[in-house]
Amino acid sequence: MRKRLCSLLLAVCLACTMLVIPASASGYNTAVQTALILGGLTSDQAANPETSLTRGQLAQLLVAFSPYRESVTSQGTTGTLFSDVNGSDALAPYIRIAVQQGWMSGYTDSSFRPDNTVTLEEACAAVLNLLGYDVTTLSGTFNDTATALGGMTLADNVEILDTTAEGVAGTIRPSRLAGVTLKGDDVRYYTTNEQGEIDRLILDDVTGDLWTYGVLDDVRNLVNIVDDSSDTTTTTDSLSSLADNVLPSTSEILYSIIDGSIVSTLWESLTSSPSSIISYLLNVASDNTSGVLSSVLGYLGKGANYVCYIDGENTTLQTSVKYPVIAGGIAVGKSASGTVKSMVQLMPVMVDQLGAASVKSGDTRYKTADDMQVYLWYKGQYFPTTLSQINTEDYYLIGWYDNFGCTAGNKIRVLVAVQKD
Repeated sequence: MRKRLCSLLLAVCLACTMLVIPASASGYNTAVQTALILGGLTSDQAANPETSLTRGQLAQLLVAFSPYRESVTSQGTTGTLFSDVNGSDALAPYIRIAVQQGWMSGYTDSSFRPDNTVTLEEACAAVLNLLGYDVTTLSGTFNDTATALGGMTLADNVEILDTTAEGVAGTIRPSRLAGVTLKGDDVRYYTTNEQGEIDRLILDDVTGDLWTYGVLDDVRNLVNIVDDSSDTTTTTDSLSSLADNVLPSTSEILYSIIDGSIVSTLWESLTSSPSSIISYLLNVASDNTSGVLSSVLGYLGKGANYVCYIDGENTTLQTSVKYPVIAGGIAVGKSASGTVKSMVQLMPVMVDQLGAASVKSGDTRYKTADDMQVYLWYKGQYFPTTLSQINTEDYYLIGWYDNFGCTAGNKIRVLVAVQKD
């Protein structure tokens, strides 16, 4: 039964064409063959997995993987289920069962829209309903030992999965959530065992640990863009010249953080959106924007190559749009296939005390991520290093923490050391 349900999950993901899975991926043939045998997929669908799945076809797939598949022929063809689903329609028995069992539902206008393409979220919700996951709101605080959430005990073998909107998922240790308070929208689904204990818990980007973290060189590299217009050279040269004149370099930004001339409120304002960077650029350029205004405004609609260090490795991230990042620590949201979907600037803070699992800035303590990256900024370049190689006596230390809304986030993800004179 477990293999069958796993096959259902994979078959739905494949049929929704939302996950990129190589043809040789383990489990692919098993999932497709199981769906074929059970009548959940047609031979055409199996041969063409890039074809989108419809709501009606999803209902058929769900029923095929359930004990109710044996009762499809006994459903009959009498009556109208929805305004757009007649009892005689081929998929009508499957739709009736899926709705009756609460796996799927119709719309308020009495339609089911069987030919509409299924979204990944819609498909996953239906599958999880079939698997018995509770979709009611769950909230509360994990106790200090992470053995209970609110008034509910966690099973000894509890499985906790954190997920992102881009389809990335990862297993979370219960201890990672000790003392964390979850809101209702932090929990996607959960199940309980016979003792009423939570044995499976699926979270909605609660930890922030599924993001990719690193350091960005500087914003002036971002003007090396590709323009399809005929005046590519003029546009790029104009924007490059303007950026070189008014945008701060990484060194300027780091030292401005060190001497306090860039405060957190200014940093948040500047990195809140791509347009805020452009506003800053235009305000500083003032009267010098004549002739390049269209180039600056065009900056928003173009992609970029972000030169970064991620996990100590020099990496270039190519994107189709620009993101509100300037320099220093960044968080990168990627899809399951590795495509960059979002990029967020981390918040800088001066660190004056180092600890084994935390740092302090004044009276404020920040926990450090288990995989915190440490870099030395020297002569205009980042060099990967380790925590044991730096200290607060010989270096200015800038911690970069995530503050983009993850309930169990706000951890120092990157630490940059700048040698004191």
